[in-house]
Amino acid sequence: MIGSFKRLFFCLFLPIFLFANSFVFDNQDNLLIPKSVDFVQAVSTELKYKTGFSLYVDVSTDASLDSKETREEHQNIILTTLKPPYGIIFFYRPTKKINIILSRDSQKLFDVDQVFFDYIAPLLPEKDIDLTPQRISAIILNGYSEIADRIADRYGVTLENNFPSDNQNLFVRVILYLMLIILIGLFVIVYFFKRGKK
Repeated sequence: MIGSFKRLFFCLFLPIFLFANSFVFDNQDNLLIPKSVDFVQAVSTELKYKTGFSLYVDVSTDASLDSKETREEHQNIILTTLKPPYGIIFFYRPTKKINIILSRDSQKLFDVDQVFFDYIAPLLPEKDIDLTPQRISAIILNGYSEIADRIADRYGVTLENNFPSDNQNLFVRVILYLMLIILIGLFVIVYFFKRGKK
């Protein structure tokens, strides 16, 4: 009964929370597609309501952020405006750099490197042309969703607006298998093409 009341309360006041807090920064060129922005807003709003933890995404196309120093300066400007506990995923389109930062009081919640290498790095394309808004959204949301689940788990709550974790893991496996199939296919084509020339 209490759980049902909480869900009803959250649904009724969700629009108010959404307008009160924006959990997506920059994104001026819509690299994070509108559906993905809505997803982040919904999940981060629920996460903050249930735990007090704020989870943000910053997507930048600023070409001047091409060095480690300028990116750190950009990050520090944003971090000074945030109230702990928080986490933020920074994505820099020109350099294809991704950085996950947690507030000091939250750095033991989960292994940042493990999330990056298991849920984000495998989806990054080698060719710049493949880094479309849809691909960027998939990459960021895969890591974001996992982070949100890990934070919720540490606080002992469940996120109703997040992807089911089974679907998320399946998504990563499907992408990796597709990449493997494409590589094998290219190898076979090149092999028979060279053989045909002889």
